[in-house]
Amino acid sequence: MELIRNKQTASLIILVCLLSIVAVSTIETRKSRAIVATCQVLQQDLRDIALGRALDGVIAQSVLVENAKTQTEYVKRDALAQRPLASITKLMTARTVLQQKVPLEAQYTLTEIDTAPYGAIPGIVTGATFTIADLLRASLVSSSNDSAEALMYSTGTQSPDSFYEAMTKEARDNNWQSFTFSGATGLDVGERPTAWGSAKDVSSLYIKNITEFPEVFIFPQTALSITSSEGVRVELSPTNEAIKNLPLLVAGKTGYTLSAGGNLAVVWKHPFSSDSYISAVVLGSTFSGRFADITKLYTTVNTYLQYEQSLQAVCK
Repeated sequence: MELIRNKQTASLIILVCLLSIVAVSTIETRKSRAIVATCQVLQQDLRDIALGRALDGVIAQSVLVENAKTQTEYVKRDALAQRPLASITKLMTARTVLQQKVPLEAQYTLTEIDTAPYGAIPGIVTGATFTIADLLRASLVSSSNDSAEALMYSTGTQSPDSFYEAMTKEARDNNWQSFTFSGATGLDVGERPTAWGSAKDVSSLYIKNITEFPEVFIFPQTALSITSSEGVRVELSPTNEAIKNLPLLVAGKTGYTLSAGGNLAVVWKHPFSSDSYISAVVLGSTFSGRFADITKLYTTVNTYLQYEQSLQAVCK
């Protein structure tokens, strides 16, 4: 009888211990769930507070700031609207040339067809010979229209229209449906825009360009120089006046025409992720307003990312 009692007591003790373990586990699980739920609320509150007024004072009609790796959209306004691209077009001009496998070390001599309509940068003139790599630099850093025209003809295209068709095909192959092109520079013809696209597609294009051709699209955001095969040195000054306010910047392309207004697309290093970038695009701003727009977006989003990093450290 005593043995039976001892067995019952032992079984009861074991059962109580098991129930205690289950109870503690349940409490801890509930605590864990409560912490997760609280962190999720705090994360959303942080986003609302830090980014809720990000567009205040931003002039641009279309805006998008997103994480290139996760495609998280931090700030946006009318990002799918199709707008004139102006010289942001040169991002697709350069991509189309690279996709047609024109060697970067190949040389091209500028003709009157390339330079007659423009001629804005001293040294990039009829008869001057440059490598394709240097023409790309001139097109992307100083937005040289002569260089963009030269790049188009360097592919051996028989007519400008065939190159524009290649640009459009490249866009469709990448599902960038908003893009249309009837010019390699993005300049207006009369009052008519020659290139259209959305902030969303511009951001996607820039990110893809940097991922696939970093040697072309990522470069120091400072003045550069190129030298023709004749030995003439050409100074290339960046057209992006916001550079001084964007210390993490790795790439930027400006655009301005009367029809487009002020456009600017930039990419900077994610401040807390070494393998990711942040892309920002503003379309339909003003000549100087685009630089102020990007500066505010850069500062606002980086501040948010800093707070987000601190919150994530607490919520781990």
